[in-house]
Amino acid sequence: MSIRATIDRHKRTSTIVAIVVAIGAIGLIIWQRSPSRPNTEITGSYYTTDDGASWFVDDFDKVVPFDHNGSPAYRLMFYKCGDNGTPTPVFMERYPDAVGKKLSAMLAMPPEQRDGAQMMDIGNRVEVKRPGEAKWYSILSPQGQKIFNVQSLSGCNGVPMPAFPAH
Repeated sequence: MSIRATIDRHKRTSTIVAIVVAIGAIGLIIWQRSPSRPNTEITGSYYTTDDGASWFVDDFDKVVPFDHNGSPAYRLMFYKCGDNGTPTPVFMERYPDAVGKKLSAMLAMPPEQRDGAQMMDIGNRVEVKRPGEAKWYSILSPQGQKIFNVQSLSGCNGVPMPAFPAH
């Protein structure tokens, strides 16, 4: 099934994802231009080769999965409650093999030669799952959205925020 057919079949979810991405991008631009914010450039990310039981830090821009000491490594997303909360691993990310190869080829191109629409399409093909669970879900599926849209953490009264390794 093509991405267009998936979007047409899931118009409400696709619209919500597009709106969330647009609002997030605008918020990120405003936040990045804020003179009072500390230097918080994201340069690293957490990864796991054992379904979240342990993790390591590597460059943020890795195409997942990638080989790490002979095992496939997946991005492991952590969330925390507030600035001082304890980071908690919440979900893992990967690209299906063909999509990962396409993304790797595009990232090898100079930025001005990359097709923005194709990059957006690739971003919509991410698969997610919770550590310890067997099944991966498309980020556009209802199950994938439940995993990706982190609404709460145990013991957190506020809104959970993504947590990245310190640089």
